[in-house]
Amino acid sequence: MAGWQSMGIARLLSAATVGLSFLIISCGGLSCYDCNSHYNKDCGDPFSNYTTELIDCKQEQHKMTHLPLKEDGNPYEANICRKTIQTINGKVRIRRSCGWLPNSDSMKDRDCFTRTGTHQVTVYHCVCKGDACNSASLFSAPLLVLFVSLILSMCTTL
Repeated sequence: MAGWQSMGIARLLSAATVGLSFLIISCGGLSCYDCNSHYNKDCGDPFSNYTTELIDCKQEQHKMTHLPLKEDGNPYEANICRKTIQTINGKVRIRRSCGWLPNSDSMKDRDCFTRTGTHQVTVYHCVCKGDACNSASLFSAPLLVLFVSLILSMCTTL
């Protein structure tokens, strides 16, 4: 009899985990990786998301007091993830973060562009729309949790 109860608890826990995963996926705002390869070597290329933070961009909104307001007077909301590769005097840094401002009119329909400046400065900047899209990884954290939960629930029913 105890075996049946533990099996029921395992199924209940599996179902709760799957339900929580769907809640995390559907309720969260835009999530992007946030790092700088100058401070975290895993932020560079090749990218390792095992030690890199995936942040909710809405939680970073309070830091954006320097941004201009939209035409309607409201602040911009994070709508993109960014990856910027800066080369300064031959040294490369990669910065991944949330983005609030759309590309300027001249870059409106472009996902990536390059800018060069004085003193051997080059910036390659890419934007993307979607959770964790500023990485090379196919899985975002909530999707990975969902996948593992489904595997566990299948194993407990056998």
